[in-house]
Amino acid sequence: MAVMCALEEKEMLMEADPHLYFETAHYKGWPIVLVRVHDIPLDQLRSRLDRAWLMQAPRSLLKTRQAAH
Repeated sequence: MAVMCALEEKEMLMEADPHLYFETAHYKGWPIVLVRVHDIPLDQLRSRLDRAWLMQAPRSLLKTRQAAH
């Protein structure tokens, strides 16, 4: 699975757990990390997807989410 993340975070994730997080030549230099979805713990996957959504969500949805929390 390809998930958006900051480039700095991508490097950190790949160093910390190369079994779960990796990249192919196609994704080098892009703010996307590949995730082995069948191996990642569900709580980590939820967190990754949530953070990726926050990077791309329209401001109106971000405001709605902030108001709900």
